[in-house]
Amino acid sequence: MNEWHTIRTLKANGLGIKTIARQLGLSRNTVRKYFELDRPPQRLPSVPEENSLAPFADEVTYKLAQHFLGNRILKDLRAKGYPTPRRTFYRHLAELKSQLAQPQAIARFETLPGQQAQFDWAVYTLQFDKLITRVYVHSLILGFSRYQYFYASLDCTQVSILAALEEGFRFFNGVPHELLVDNPKALVTQPRPALRFNRTFLEFAGHYGFQPVACWPARAQTKGKVERPFRILEEYFIKGNVFVSFEDFVQRLAQFLVVEINGRLHGTTRERPSDRFAREQMVLIPLPERRFVGIGQLWRKASGDSLVCYDYSRYSVPHEYAYKPVWIRSKAGVELEIYAQDGKLIATHRISRQRGATILQASHYQGLALEASPYKQILMRKFLQRFPRQQTFLDRLLGQYRFNATQQLRRILNLAEEYSSDLLQEAFEQALTYNTFSYQFLKGLLQARIKSLPATGAVSMPLPAGLEPVDIRRGLQGYQTLLEFPTPPAGGDHD
Repeated sequence: MNEWHTIRTLKANGLGIKTIARQLGLSRNTVRKYFELDRPPQRLPSVPEENSLAPFADEVTYKLAQHFLGNRILKDLRAKGYPTPRRTFYRHLAELKSQLAQPQAIARFETLPGQQAQFDWAVYTLQFDKLITRVYVHSLILGFSRYQYFYASLDCTQVSILAALEEGFRFFNGVPHELLVDNPKALVTQPRPALRFNRTFLEFAGHYGFQPVACWPARAQTKGKVERPFRILEEYFIKGNVFVSFEDFVQRLAQFLVVEINGRLHGTTRERPSDRFAREQMVLIPLPERRFVGIGQLWRKASGDSLVCYDYSRYSVPHEYAYKPVWIRSKAGVELEIYAQDGKLIATHRISRQRGATILQASHYQGLALEASPYKQILMRKFLQRFPRQQTFLDRLLGQYRFNATQQLRRILNLAEEYSSDLLQEAFEQALTYNTFSYQFLKGLLQARIKSLPATGAVSMPLPAGLEPVDIRRGLQGYQTLLEFPTPPAGGDHD
């Protein structure tokens, strides 16, 4: 319509077909066609394409109900003379599927106080002090009151998921009778219809006494109560805010939870979640006396110097737990909690971002007789007499192994009996470079260095003074005269 009007206007101003076509970027035939039209062009209704599957509609519908693949349906139709190209078939098949898939009405599901809670998480990419960090925000919400709890972590492992649930139950000071979750591998081994929960998650559910419920796949509306608040979190907390650190994010998230989430007037209940929670909390399942201890892969055995390994670093525990089994868990990927076998929390450490670090707390070694024996002083003096230029190595060794340096020094001095002084000096320099001073590390360096040396085929021994070198090589036949053979008895045949 716009082209017809413009062409007619330019024609009235005396311009020719060629000039108008050049100005408007149209072909001259198009301009000529509109020149000849005295009335505006009319858009004719398009003729709908005939669906080539119409003659086979019943058969295709039946096979779709039996979950036949499209390729199998096309193959069967080809055997019956179906001539339509493959792309047209799939286009018509999609139209038929859309006609068969009628939307179903959804009934709102409201729960009784304490009946159900819903759990989910969302991931956000944030910047902390010029460092891009992925942060997971876990959400646990009570279905009746909409009272909610947020738990932020730097990872989304099964440990963090269970920790988020556990902290949420502690925040509510009670446990709902049902917990509705999605289908992550950490919680659900196999989704519906053949539903099977993760074994550790079932142990966790049994410890707290709730019934786990998994929603059907691709049914996000089933747990809409927990998913909708993420939009509020993103729009009113994440966007436009700058966070100095992860700790700053956690602290401000807790304030946002109290004021904007649990303190606001809810659009559905028309009450504040904090007010309704007062009525719901009374019917929650009471918390057990102890926390959940059931993640076998996080069991550790403390070393003789009261250290526990986690993610290539070592963390101290009270010296009473040396050589004893303990269990550990990462809290939000930031803090490491260490528990005794009876579930008692015995140590808490900030997780080191540097691999190979040793994190100590002085209080863990109070009352323990440290290495002040004369034997340690003797080993230190012996080491410096043998390696006088390695005072720096010795100082760092004593700093890294403050509580078992005697054992390390004794074993390192034993290496001097096996390897040359030059090789040991070279290994000490590499240990300073890598900031690792253990006996095992030095031995590994020495073994690797020996393997890299060229093979000589013989070991040269120094001759005592005054002796000339003598060639003592001799053929094997020379030893034949030294062998004594028994004399054969007289008579008879002999081999």
